[in-house]
Amino acid sequence: MISKQVDNLRQRMEAVGSATEAAAMQAYMKHHFKFLGIKKPIRAELEKDWIIEHKKLEYTKLEQLILELWSQPEREFHYTALELAIKAKAFQNQNSIELFRRLIQEKSWWDSVDTIASKLVGGYFRRFPENQKSIITKWNASTDMWLIRSSIIFQLAYGNAANFDFLCAMILPHTESKEFFIQKAIGWSLRQYAKKDPLAVLQFTNAVPLKPLSRREALKHLSS
Repeated sequence: MISKQVDNLRQRMEAVGSATEAAAMQAYMKHHFKFLGIKKPIRAELEKDWIIEHKKLEYTKLEQLILELWSQPEREFHYTALELAIKAKAFQNQNSIELFRRLIQEKSWWDSVDTIASKLVGGYFRRFPENQKSIITKWNASTDMWLIRSSIIFQLAYGNAANFDFLCAMILPHTESKEFFIQKAIGWSLRQYAKKDPLAVLQFTNAVPLKPLSRREALKHLSS
């Protein structure tokens, strides 16, 4: 059953959707998801007031609304769910990590997972660093490639606060992975850390036998 809040948003979105744009978006996302065909700037303007109206909900109701958005078949609602979670600072609630895990594992693709990992999971562990090791280590040891990817890239926005030793510990079990998205995550996370300490990244890549894709990504802006 769709709530009045989501039904109101759906009416707005359906009014501006484009079948032509939807076909292009679906093709770009390898036909993993259905789209209404709303470009990001239009969607951002359309959902702005709606998010302002709902971002102050208490956490339980906020989570329910996010999950209802996530249950919709069209990808635009998933993007709105993530934008609502970010604007509402859902990561400030200690229980929100289970929501983020669920969102990572349901309707998974790089566009949602990367946002969840870097902006929501990353924000959560800034707020609750005492929970980081146990949860992220568990994700890293899972068989779900999206949880593994998240365990490697969640520090992307940390800048100088990133923990390189922990990053390396999350990378090392997966250096032989054949999964594109894990190889890419390894290289991306190392390239990001190289902005802080290029020597540390050079030393790591020289010492560890990374897959070619991971190595290229890690060293993209460095000279060996």
